Amino acid sequence: MSDGVNAPGETVGLPQCNAAYPLLISVSGETKIGKTYFGASFPNAFVIDFPPVKLGFRSITFNPIALNRSVGEGWRSIATPERRAGEVHWVSKVPGFDLNKQYCFAKTYVDFMAGIEKAREFKASIPSGEGNVWIILDDTYRWRGLEVQRWVEDPKLNTKRAPFPAKEQFGHVTQNMQAVLTEIQQDFNVAMIHRIVPDYETGEPKAQIYPNGADYISDASLRLVKRKKGEEMIQVAEVLSNAYMFEFSPEFCHEIEKPSPVEVLIELMIPRELW
Repeated sequence: MSDGVNAPGETVGLPQCNAAYPLLISVSGETKIGKTYFGASFPNAFVIDFPPVKLGFRSITFNPIALNRSVGEGWRSIATPERRAGEVHWVSKVPGFDLNKQYCFAKTYVDFMAGIEKAREFKASIPSGEGNVWIILDDTYRWRGLEVQRWVEDPKLNTKRAPFPAKEQFGHVTQNMQAVLTEIQQDFNVAMIHRIVPDYETGEPKAQIYPNGADYISDASLRLVKRKKGEEMIQVAEVLSNAYMFEFSPEFCHEIEKPSPVEVLIELMIPRELW
């Protein structure tokens, strides 16, 4: 074979470096369903934990108590205190997860960018052949809050120094989020955590997915739920979409009980070479 021409009966492949394809997974669920722990359990996960925020009518408010802490709310889902040699130490609940190297509490947009650089350092420490690093964005509603705050404070974006984006300017916020997501995917696989809350108008559970349409461009979209099985309450991952399997195929996996991210990736038939 030469110049990309197949010899008779020969299958020609394309080196992965010539066709980079980062994975993007969406994970939604209600509060306290186990989204953060699930995210931190991805192979080589790096968790970016965003602060609690409330986006109201022309206002944005970050939780002041949370901003005074050195770790975010997601920390308690992945770490637990233990007394060792007379001192209290935080230890990981997630097997193999290094709390020093694989976690960042992004209280500001600058922290967020520093967290991505820290993730690159973590990536550089992983021996070749031990898989890709997954950035876990926890959660995207809170990330959106940081992007709105960035828009308000950046004179290049907010040229009129408005105290809050107008409706049409939220399109700029979405574009900024999409640009950041694209940049992250240059080096990492990504799992986005989306919260499910009651809809303001209907009261029905609804996922707050940002940037808009992120679930549609994801390679797979999951919803974590709890379900009673016999005397036990278990976690179940409902598969909402899977780009690697036609939904009406007999092999399509619709749900996974007591899921781990690795089990999910295997059940969804996502090629091991990509994760």
